[in-house]
Amino acid sequence: MPALVAVGSLALDENPALLLIITDLTAQKNSEEIAAAETFARSILEQATDAVVVCDADGRVSKVSWVAERLLGKSLEGKLLVDALPMEVAPPAQALLSGVRMSSRQVLDLVFQLHSLHGAEAQICLPALYDKYFLLSAGPLSDKLNGCIGAIFTLTEITDRKRTETQQTMLIAELNHRVKNILAIVQSVAWQTLSANQSPSEFKRAFDGRLRAISLAHDILTQGRWGHVDFEQLVERSLAPYHGGDRAKRAQWSGTRLSLPPNMVVPLSMVLHELSTNAAKYGAFSVEDGRVNIAWRTDGGKVRFTWIETDGPPVEGEIKAGFGSKLISRVVSYDLVGTAGLDFDREGFRCTLTFPVPQLRMDEVRQPSLLTDEPSSVRIPTNRHRESKRNITAVRILVVEDEGLIALNLELILRRLGCEVVGLVSKVGDIVDAVKKHRPDGIFLDVNLGGRKVFDVLPELINLGVPCVLSSGYGDPMLFPPAFRNLPRIAKPFDESAIRRACIEIASLAEARQAHSGGDLGLIT
Repeated sequence: MPALVAVGSLALDENPALLLIITDLTAQKNSEEIAAAETFARSILEQATDAVVVCDADGRVSKVSWVAERLLGKSLEGKLLVDALPMEVAPPAQALLSGVRMSSRQVLDLVFQLHSLHGAEAQICLPALYDKYFLLSAGPLSDKLNGCIGAIFTLTEITDRKRTETQQTMLIAELNHRVKNILAIVQSVAWQTLSANQSPSEFKRAFDGRLRAISLAHDILTQGRWGHVDFEQLVERSLAPYHGGDRAKRAQWSGTRLSLPPNMVVPLSMVLHELSTNAAKYGAFSVEDGRVNIAWRTDGGKVRFTWIETDGPPVEGEIKAGFGSKLISRVVSYDLVGTAGLDFDREGFRCTLTFPVPQLRMDEVRQPSLLTDEPSSVRIPTNRHRESKRNITAVRILVVEDEGLIALNLELILRRLGCEVVGLVSKVGDIVDAVKKHRPDGIFLDVNLGGRKVFDVLPELINLGVPCVLSSGYGDPMLFPPAFRNLPRIAKPFDESAIRRACIEIASLAEARQAHSGGDLGLIT
């Protein structure tokens, strides 16, 4: 017990005596402690960055942080909490009443029963705050006898987080939608291509080409962050494999600068692929002097696109529409909401497309442009530019790929080309040991193995002297570390001619190494 003691001397009947005065200071001390605690609590509330509301045992607000008053735009002290702070609360899954939406009254009753609530999502039921989201924590305030004397509520705004979560949910849903659409397109292309080609080799050639057209469109979209795409870029990239070495003679185009919305890129890529492959098989690209002239213009919110072949082989005999013609007509009419005219004129094939472009964006007319040296994973040789005849039989290849079907497909291609597949590796940690064990002439290396990139192990592979060919679904090599952007690369889905060219390069390097080492191909270990 705190007390004040005073002592003094005095005389009683001439007898000496001692005066002792004791004053009980308990009440004063308690008052001082209460005042100090009050000051301390208010200091905390003033510095708090979250909205904090304290109420007494009657449910009336006794203390409130500055953030809470600013959020609600009014003074709360002395008001009933259920009136001053009306809420709708969704307790978390592990809470006592998970799955039940609660009001402020229900939350307050729960707290007064000495239960706490943490991490509950809440919305304040006031017009000015209907679009805000909060995390609510609520708990009882107890005295020394463990009796409930009030409650404390803390609100942390999570509006930005909720918006991000909503956006992520939408993106995942959109991704799922796009993946299923792609699978449906691939399924349709596979079935139609199979029905239109009697021979397995013809089916493979046609199906691979159509898959690469889809892949090219997605590369362009990804590089542009799925924004609008310049139509000329799409034309240029689509025709790049067909120019051979005669860029000035093979193809020319001109037209208004046209920005395509993302949903039009894949359909137009497939149309351009069908036109180009038809020209390579039967039309202007199949002979040295053949030429393709492409033009497009805009008129009243619509695009008119023309493809005219000249100096190609004459069209002879009865013309039957194949799957390519059906694909063009169907894609233009359904995906582009347009029309397609195909004219197999004796002097050369002509194609005219007309389709609307939503939110058309254009500027000055572009000058006629020739095919450029834009890098492509596919190059189709002409009669004047044939691939090297270097023998790649028995070239020893190590395949590094974590998808079993893809690895099988690559292995079959390599064996068909005459290479020897010495091993299959699916984990980053096993690559170096496999190289030292099998001593391959080269490696086809998937960039992403089970979510782990191979770039950490590439320097060691290069030091071992083994040529590496990167296999990747990433369309943009700028995503790679700068040191590895110039390494040979094959794109997915695979093109056999690109794999053959990589094997020819590996064979050339193996011969050089053998000549330099006198026949010893041992690795530096």
